[in-house]
Amino acid sequence: MANGLLKKLALGTAIAGSALFGAREAKAASAPWETLNQALYNDGGSQSVNYNTSVTLNGSSSDRNLLLVYYLNVAPDTYASVGGFSVQAGSNVGTGWINRDNLDFWGINTDESLNTDSSPAGYWDVVYDFDHSNTYGSIDDQTGAILSYEANEHLNNYTGFSINVLELPSFPLNNTSQFGGAIDLYADVPEPGSLALLSVGAAALALRRRRK
Repeated sequence: MANGLLKKLALGTAIAGSALFGAREAKAASAPWETLNQALYNDGGSQSVNYNTSVTLNGSSSDRNLLLVYYLNVAPDTYASVGGFSVQAGSNVGTGWINRDNLDFWGINTDESLNTDSSPAGYWDVVYDFDHSNTYGSIDDQTGAILSYEANEHLNNYTGFSINVLELPSFPLNNTSQFGGAIDLYADVPEPGSLALLSVGAAALALRRRRK
């Protein structure tokens, strides 16, 4: 189901610790979180620029599917999902898009990038399909709030987590697809069944609320 157009409105009051969708339409009730599309608005046209880059986990291709989402700081303690990548298990190719900032949507501007040393204020969130279920958690499509991650699938919670984004092409003036750069992820992910396995299944994600 295609996302509808919601106008980018000024926030009267910032929602502490929350994350916003750039634009979403109200949908049905809670559903499995399976795709990048559920966490990041993509209009497939003037707003979204397709990006392809390489992504590695601990120096090699990940043995699980990965989702990477960038949350831009748009107001005090308030963030909007504006870009991201999906990586299939066994591949080091990240495919996704980054959104343009305009009157209707949150995003970034021409010549900006999401590289580590020059990105606007915000953070990368990384989810790891630990159990090969092809889902990453549950999402309430009506409120835009991701309710929780599946157990052990929030990579940011693991010891030694880091993300380094290098030479990702700057955001273009037009909507030409961009290729290049590299995203290197590191995290001490234990094997299934290990006593060191973290119990993070109940860790709640920040709410992604639509503007009122």
